Amino acid sequence: MRFETEKKNLLNGWIQLNKIIYNKNSLDFSPETEFLDKKLIPHMETPYRLKAILKEVGEVIPGDGILLDPKEVHSQEMVERIKSSVNYTQEVLFNMDTKDQFCTDTYTPFNKDLMTTLNASNKTISRAIQEYLSGSNVYALTRPPGHHSGINPFGGYCYFNFIAMAANKLSKNGKVAILDLDFHHGNGTEEIFYTRADVLTLSIHGDPDNNFPKSGYENYCGRENGLGFN
Repeated sequence: MRFETEKKNLLNGWIQLNKIIYNKNSLDFSPETEFLDKKLIPHMETPYRLKAILKEVGEVIPGDGILLDPKEVHSQEMVERIKSSVNYTQEVLFNMDTKDQFCTDTYTPFNKDLMTTLNASNKTISRAIQEYLSGSNVYALTRPPGHHSGINPFGGYCYFNFIAMAANKLSKNGKVAILDLDFHHGNGTEEIFYTRADVLTLSIHGDPDNNFPKSGYENYCGRENGLGFN
């Protein structure tokens, strides 16, 4: 009981220090299955991830900012490929019967609701940037994740790299640091900023020798202008 009370007090204090940004359409994309370890299983990146957080945080600010342009960090070809998902009449997993030059795996599907959720999360980070530049601490609730999506490829449940889009936008106002706390290495974020000194990328993750996406070794420190900034 004491632990639960302390946790609630900490959470309430944290909420008072932060504006929480959220767009309800971030829940629309609900993929059905993924092909993992040679079998079809229920998809693990679901709206529940956000719903669980929303139950705890209470009041939110609408994620209703102006859409950022994903082509600021991704190739035009990759962005257009993802936007084509609106034309799918049924959900499709790639690299099984249907190969895809941009998708890296068999568990990052397309369906007609994908762009609705991507645009909702895009508007959320845009509003979060607006609030931050106005002097507020912010916490943006978005999905699906994005840190495995690089300049050209997408995968690992990731489509548009929202943290990269936000960091790129904020870099116009000064240097930015990204701290990626995830068991899996943020390989897409690393690639996007690998030659840049205006965005420091930090990733804490599992051993690359044994874990997806088999990247993120300690000697990968950036190159050219970005040397020492990864």
